Amino acid sequence: MKTDSFLRKAVASIIALCVNFIAAIIFMQHLPEQIPVHFNTDLVCDRTGSRNSLIFIFAIMPIVFGTVCFIASRNEKIRKNARLYTVWITVCTVLDVLFTWLILFMVENSYKTGVLDMSAMWLVPAVSGAAFTVIGNYLPTLRQNNLIGYRISWTLENEQCWKLTHQFAGKTAYITGILMIITALILKAAEVPGIVYSTVTMVFLTIIIALPMVYSYKHRNDK
Repeated sequence: MKTDSFLRKAVASIIALCVNFIAAIIFMQHLPEQIPVHFNTDLVCDRTGSRNSLIFIFAIMPIVFGTVCFIASRNEKIRKNARLYTVWITVCTVLDVLFTWLILFMVENSYKTGVLDMSAMWLVPAVSGAAFTVIGNYLPTLRQNNLIGYRISWTLENEQCWKLTHQFAGKTAYITGILMIITALILKAAEVPGIVYSTVTMVFLTIIIALPMVYSYKHRNDK
């Protein structure tokens, strides 16, 4: 895949993110001027703020994503990882759209009841898990670069360590992703409090990040 091909895909994703951002802004016009912005330990709203505060949150992804894509397009090693870059672009776009509307759903229901509505929070580990299973299939093919992957000093200096680390990381992400989906569905069926899903997501995310790093350190001197 040529760099200009990657750029076309990146531009298409950025346009999709911008369209999603505009759609979110339009939807926000149906919300009251003041929306819940803070909740106490009982998840009851104890402070409100301008609905425009959401604009900054929704604008972060297109800005950050566009910047990263620009930097990536100027990296000579992009041709070596074009397939994974494309998967990464697609996953980021889908996640941004889903979580944008999840936030809007929660805000809309919360201002009506005065209580934080977390009924859809099971989607966080479920969707994140699906994303990890997809990415996990491609991580073993990731070649050394300074943009994405487990970019630790010893993986960047040792090609064999990089290879072994990302093979292990791929399996870890895939298995953990499946477990996240299953866990999300079980917890949803058990009707646990919504805050539990955030904790579960963080635990699994820590596993995906930490295990390959520990593994890579053990293989830092492999040849």
